[in-house]
Formats: sequence, structure tokens, C-alpha cells
Amino acid sequence: MGVFLIAAMALAVTAAMPATVGSRVGFVAANVLMAATALFAWRSGNVSLRSVVIVAFVARAMFLVLPPTLSDDAWRYLWDGLVTANGINPYLLTPDDPRLLGLGQLIPLERINSPGYFSVYPPVSQTVFALTGLATRLIESPWAGYAVLKLLAAGAETATLLMLVRLVRDGRALVHYAWNPLVIIETWGQAHSEVFMLPLLAGTLLAVRADRYRLAGVLLASAVWVKLYPLLLLPLLWRRGGWRSVWPSLATLIVLALPFAHRNVPANVGESLSLYTQHFEFFAGPYFAIKPLFVTPLDDGGDSAAALLRWVLVAGVLIVYAIDWWRRLALDASMLAILGLYILTATTVHPWYLLGLFALPAMSRRPRWHWLFLGLVSSVTYLRYVGLEDVYVAATWIGWGGWLALLPLAWLPVVIQQRGRSKARRVLAALGDEAERPTVLDLGCGEGEVGLALRDTECRVTFADLADFASDAARPFVRYDGLRLPFEDKAFDAVVLYFVLHHADDAEAVLREALRVGRRVVVVESVYRTPGELRLLTFLDKLANRLRGGSQMADQEEHLHFRTADAWRELAKGLGATVDFVREHGSLPHRQATFRLREQQQPCNTTDRGG
Repeated sequence: MGVFLIAAMALAVTAAMPATVGSRVGFVAANVLMAATALFAWRSGNVSLRSVVIVAFVARAMFLVLPPTLSDDAWRYLWDGLVTANGINPYLLTPDDPRLLGLGQLIPLERINSPGYFSVYPPVSQTVFALTGLATRLIESPWAGYAVLKLLAAGAETATLLMLVRLVRDGRALVHYAWNPLVIIETWGQAHSEVFMLPLLAGTLLAVRADRYRLAGVLLASAVWVKLYPLLLLPLLWRRGGWRSVWPSLATLIVLALPFAHRNVPANVGESLSLYTQHFEFFAGPYFAIKPLFVTPLDDGGDSAAALLRWVLVAGVLIVYAIDWWRRLALDASMLAILGLYILTATTVHPWYLLGLFALPAMSRRPRWHWLFLGLVSSVTYLRYVGLEDVYVAATWIGWGGWLALLPLAWLPVVIQQRGRSKARRVLAALGDEAERPTVLDLGCGEGEVGLALRDTECRVTFADLADFASDAARPFVRYDGLRLPFEDKAFDAVVLYFVLHHADDAEAVLREALRVGRRVVVVESVYRTPGELRLLTFLDKLANRLRGGSQMADQEEHLHFRTADAWRELAKGLGATVDFVREHGSLPHRQATFRLREQQQPCNTTDRGG
């Protein structure tokens, strides 16, 4: 797979050089091929972390030679850097100011976008640009500055990738970021300033996981001064870290802003920001969808639509804060929600704006298909710059239409979490109150939703499965070889087998081991009564596994062994277990049964059919 990706990268680099219709079409085709390669690698599941990282760096290195042919942002970066290197505050003079006429000998004014507007790039970005300005001034060539910019961008993105490797440690989970064509093109290829924000976001998450909230505050505040919108993420950190994260982030914001401080800076930057937030329009599906609602004979509706979306952003962010506080969400999930809201309510969505929406999902090991699809289609917008306006318009509606169609998949983790709580209640009902804070082995844990919900009820949970695709919170995790569990006899108060045994190639062996290591075993299984129900149950099980785990679950489809409730009970009795609790529940299309087993023979005291 890596060979195909590298070949597609070579095509993309070559096609991105000239700004002609044919070459840009080839560039878009190469993007599609790269995305297809990453998707195939993810579905196959046979991709190691080592191979993902090696191919990722080889592919990235190819883009170091690409000049700024896809975007003119780099020229503005170089200009700001040159201004700063000459001791001038970049927020105080516009590029077309006559006092900067001499700098035009190094960087022609016609190459710079929005020359009549003040810079909007925050202080950390300006500091990076200043390094390129020093190179431009020293060598007297903007290409020297551009080379420095590309190397700095490559270094920042390398740091991001290595931190993601440390956070994820799973090649399959990382492939959607590491092999993402948009990530590679916009970072190593075009060196957009968002690349300097990515390692700060990843570093924030690493610091939080290590309980280093002071460092997290410094890193996230630094990200604010790369691109302003991470300011919306600070309250998420402050809720978790308290004063330990508040004062370092506030101090960092002040210290980094001081070198560029001037009484005119807020007004100048605010004037320029209005250009981007109120007058620029690009690939913004929600904005284009509501804009016609505000059209009048004297107004095209743009300002009103933009104003409404700003209020939607404010309300949405406040809702995320409330849910984050109430439900104690994972930090990366809340950060992703806010970054997504920012993109949804923007009037301009260039491809590189989406970079954070690819890095954060990698940390939770769950691809966000709606954002990945939008990112792929966003590459088609480059055809607008070679005159294919109709293609750009079609890409906007296809991209956002696909985003909307795929959005329900983003709620799958939420659904799984809710089902986990419901399943945990069923397990607790079967366990009874025989132990305070019982030790529980969640055997065949999958993502770990049942065990995590049990942990919330003060159970002490250990997770085990044949393969590790559990969430990061599902720890401690034990990899199980399917034959023998690495635990002493009766090591746990209870073992939970929730929808596990019908996937086992040897259900008897799994159940025998569960009885050995647990004082009690709770088994919940899908059951059937007629051959027709069995066929329906088999179809639904395969469909659910495909949606949840793709190829990771596909091999389990080869040995689905559903049984009737009576057959499961007879299997347990054949192993010498006492079945002292039975409850059948549910109805078509998914009948279920819960059993509580003990290795010691005891008289049956509870049988409950119904519910």
C-alpha cells in the first residue's frame, strides 16, 4: 500500500507545479488515489505502526520541493517576516504602505494577497515568519525565506506526527492522519501556518494525560497565538486543570503578545479580520445554504447570514461547554466539537482550515468520516483557480452534502456509550449486591463501553480481548490469546461476557476460562427461536460489526455461533457450572438472554423470563 501512496504523491507533486487545467485535474485525481490508498489500508487492518510512519515521512519529503503554486499565503508570510526582520511591527503598516516600498525589491507586491490590509496572523506565527524574514534579508532572496519556512513547517508537522504516534500507538488508527493527502500537501507542501498549531494541540493532550496542567496551559495559549480560534478551547482546559492551567495560559498570552504590543494593533487587526469573516466567501456550505434567505433588492444577504452564523457559533460553543461539564467528555472530543463548529459557521473554508479536524480524531482512534470526506472534496476547489468555476460550485455542494450524509456516523461513539450504560445496568442486576466495589474482568471488551460504564458504578474493571481496539480509557488492558487468561484462579469477583461467546471459535474454552478466573460469570447473548430469526440475527450482527470495526471485526464473521437460550444454559451446565440467574429480554429483531454462572454447584434460586 505504501508504494501506491508514494506513487500517487509523486503524481500530485508533479501535477501541482504548473497552474494549468490539465495539471490541476491530475492533482485532484492524485488526491483521490492517495485517499483511496489510506482507506484501503484502514479497511485491511494489516498495516503496522512502523510502516505507516516510514511511508508517511517518505511521502512528506517529496513535497518539500513544491513551491507555493497552490496558494499565495506563503508570500504574505514571507512579507510579514521581512517586515518584522527590519524592526517594523507588521500590525501597523499594510504591504502597500509607501514607507515599505524598499521591501518590494525582495518580494514583489503583486505576489502578496490583500496588500491593503493589515496582517491578521497572531504573535507566534509572526515570530516564525520573522525567522524566514531574516533568511530573506541575509541571502537577499525570498526563496531562502521560503526554504526556511518549509523546513520549520516540516519540523512542526514531524513533531505532531511523533506525538500522535505516542498517543495512539496503532498504525491503523493513525493512517487517516499520517497518509491523508490534505495534511501532507498543506503542511509539507504549502507550509500553511496551521501546521504550527498542530503540535501545540497534540502537546496539550499529552500534557493533560500526564497531569501536567501548567504545561498544557502554556501550549494551548501558544496555539491561540498561531491561529486565534483555539482561544475557544481554553475553557475546556481550565475546567479540568483549574488554577494550575489558568494562570500559565494567561501569562503565556500576555508574554507572547508583548513584543508586538501597540495601542493601534487591536483596531488594525479587527479591521482586517472583518475582511475574512464578512466579505470573503469560499467553500462554506452552511453559509451558502442560508445566504439566499436574507437576500433583498439592496443586499445580497451575505452580512446577515454571516452575523447569524456568528451567533450560532457562540451558542454552539456554550452548549459544548455545558455538555463537557455535565458529561465529563474526553478533552479531544470536546476540542473536536468546537473546531467543527468553527468550520461549520465560517464564511470561508480553505482546505488547510480542516487540518485540526484530522489530527484530533486520530487521538481517539475513530475516523470522522464526514470531515475526511469534506477534506478530500476540498482539494477539488483548487480547480477554481484555473477557471473551472462550475466544478468548484459542484464540489462545494457535493462536499457538504456528503458531510451531512455521513454525519450520523459521528454519533456512533455516543450511541455506543449510551448502550454501554444500559448494558452495565443489566450486568449489575445479574450480579446482585454480593460484593462492595467488585473486581470485574470485561472479557472480549471491544471498545470497552460496558466495562467503562461499570467503572462509573465503582466496580474495579480490567479489560481483555483478542485485539486491542479499546478506547484509551479502557485500561488496564490485557491481550488475550483465546486459550488461557493470564490470571490466577478466582482472581475476579465477576467476569462479564457480553455478546462475546457467539463470536468465539471455541465458546466452551472461553467460558471454561471465565469460570476459572471468576467467582461469578455473567453471560449476555443474542438468542433466537426459529431458523428465520437465526438468519436475521446473523445478518444484523455482521452489519453492526462492519459499522463499528470494519476489517477488525470481519474475521469474526467466519465463526458466528448463535444458540437458543436453552442451548446456552445446557452448555454452561455441561461445563459443571450452576446457572442461578436467567433472564430473557428483548424481542424481534434482537432477542437476548442474561445468565449468571458459578463454578460451584448451587441450587437455582432465581429464574425470570420476560421483561
